[in-house]
Amino acid sequence: MKKQVFRLSALLLCLILVFTLGACKGKTEEESSNLDVANSADPENILPSDESTPPASETGTQGEENTDANPSETAGQNGTTAAQKDNGKTTEPTIKAQQDSQPKTTAEIVAYYNKAANKLKTDKPGYTKKYTMHQFPGSQATLGKATVLSWLVKLISKNETTTVKKGSSSNDTYPAAGFNWASKLTAQYVQSATCKKSGSTYQIKIVLKDETNPQRGKGGYGTCMSVIDKAGAQEMVPLTITSITMKYHNGYITATVDINTGRITAAELSASCKMENMETSIGTINADIQSTETFTNFQW
Repeated sequence: MKKQVFRLSALLLCLILVFTLGACKGKTEEESSNLDVANSADPENILPSDESTPPASETGTQGEENTDANPSETAGQNGTTAAQKDNGKTTEPTIKAQQDSQPKTTAEIVAYYNKAANKLKTDKPGYTKKYTMHQFPGSQATLGKATVLSWLVKLISKNETTTVKKGSSSNDTYPAAGFNWASKLTAQYVQSATCKKSGSTYQIKIVLKDETNPQRGKGGYGTCMSVIDKAGAQEMVPLTITSITMKYHNGYITATVDINTGRITAAELSASCKMENMETSIGTINADIQSTETFTNFQW
């Protein structure tokens, strides 16, 4: 009887011990789970198991941060920075876009020429300039009602060649003379404009509208060519001029522009000026003079 009671008591104790351990284990797992949730919500509560060795996840993150934070070190090993690669990727399409964007409208062609011509004044290349001035073909000069002899007209003709060294100023040698810019022409003064692609260059031709009494730095002829006004005519004619009407006609600009650099490699500017009713001390003179400036042998 006593043995049975002892066995029953021992069995009950075992069952109680088992349930007690199970309850403790469940509580421990619940507390551990709660602790993990709290720790994941608050990274400051995360403690490394070994202070001398950071966790693997922390090491991996730190390595990635160092790689991103020090592109220059990586560049030193690879020879090219990410920024340089990006620049290369963005620059090449940009250059290609510039090369492919051929000007088409009159306004675009005029603006393109202005930009290329103005580089002559700012970048100061070397070149050869040929300047000619003579009587407009088919015209006659008159003094009053009499026709001026051709040999007298030739007295004001010119045929000059000038060499401009690289680095020298072109303010007085390339139109518009006397300015630190070459052209401020706008489409409203242009009769026609063409731009044709030839190999690696653009062949540009701009034809100007006729204009009466243009002023230096203004209008059409005055913003792209070296025009002759009353003072200029006075320098040409060894007579006192009291009044004159200047009618510009047949003006044109041709230019060869390198597509890659936007630099002019050849250019010609020509204009004819009909001097009408030039009142002088010896009578009224009428003459039609054509002047042409040709630029070649550019050295940029």
